[in-house]
Amino acid sequence: MTQNLQALLLGGTAFPFHDIEELGPHIEAALAAEGIDAETTTDREELAALPDSEYDVCIDYTTDSEMTDAQLSGLLEFVESGGGYAGVHGAAALTTTVPEDPDDVVGEREEPNPELEALIGGRFIQHPEPQAFDVRIVDSHHPITINRSDFQAYDEPYEVVTDDVRVLARMDHPDLGDMPVAWVQSYGDGRSFYTALGHFRSAFEGDSRALLGAGVRWAGGRA
Repeated sequence: MTQNLQALLLGGTAFPFHDIEELGPHIEAALAAEGIDAETTTDREELAALPDSEYDVCIDYTTDSEMTDAQLSGLLEFVESGGGYAGVHGAAALTTTVPEDPDDVVGEREEPNPELEALIGGRFIQHPEPQAFDVRIVDSHHPITINRSDFQAYDEPYEVVTDDVRVLARMDHPDLGDMPVAWVQSYGDGRSFYTALGHFRSAFEGDSRALLGAGVRWAGGRA
């Protein structure tokens, strides 16, 4: 019997949404259904220890890029040497200014962390209000999306910019236009996957959950 993939799920608690204390147990259950054992933490010191850990993949559900040099170096070394990285939703918000009203759109940007942006393969710019939108599979030849159909999601639609990545899924949004939703790339000897879905609990159910699970398994070398 194949052992489940071992994942470190890193989250934060500083925002009205994206709270790992609230969503963590549900995310863990969703990943377990996809054959992934996730250990949840908010302690970024775990990143510094990643190169010497038994984890296959690091799942990033944070909403900022605040890391010490040792934490960033540990994460990058882990992936470069063959580990996996899976960024989820706010992980691409590499710099964030929190509005006083949580209903306001986050708009102010500073210079992003270039090393972390290179690992993720892109970054968040801004988002309109949450709504339903169609997610189109645009690369059916990749192991993550092979035999996977288009689906509808209700989520916070992200405007993003991407680097030289392989885009797997896109959306057509009335304000944002044609926008990437999920992508992958190689990073050293490791693999990096990102999905913009993940604002609500519903992002860890159904087709969105299946996409995330397949992405994490691929990043961890099990696809």
